[in-house]
Amino acid sequence: MYELREVDADDVRPLRTKVLRPQFDDGDLAIFEGDDADKTRHFGLLADGKHMRAVVSYMPASPPDVVREAAGSEPSLRLRGMAVAEDWQRRNLGSRLLEGSLTRLAVLAPRLDFVWCRVRLSAVGFYEHHEFERCGDPFEIESIGPHVHMWRPTLEAVA
Repeated sequence: MYELREVDADDVRPLRTKVLRPQFDDGDLAIFEGDDADKTRHFGLLADGKHMRAVVSYMPASPPDVVREAAGSEPSLRLRGMAVAEDWQRRNLGSRLLEGSLTRLAVLAPRLDFVWCRVRLSAVGFYEHHEFERCGDPFEIESIGPHVHMWRPTLEAVA
């Protein structure tokens, strides 16, 4: 049994770090600029109401020009730090988390036009499956690897 919850930044950081920043030393957490902003939203997918299995954050951040050219004007939020616990991957949890959190965002931020993100090349297919569009050329993030920008209209913008 899984439950999608809006959670605090402190709740998402341990899993985000373990999955996305395994090179960090023990005790160091992946803390992103904007984690504690008023308009930032963090979501967790919990098993049995207490074990965090997947996380994602949406935060205020101006999109780069390549996204703005493809998606249009703001308002937007940046999807960041989406992670599924390694032993829970390939069980459709990422899809549940993404679609569920986007549905919640449509209620929490009804004036939001689109979400955008920087996606590891290995995850592009997942995001394309969820109607995200690629824009721009691949680029390298030091010590993390090759990425590409992607965006998607929010559910309210689609309706």
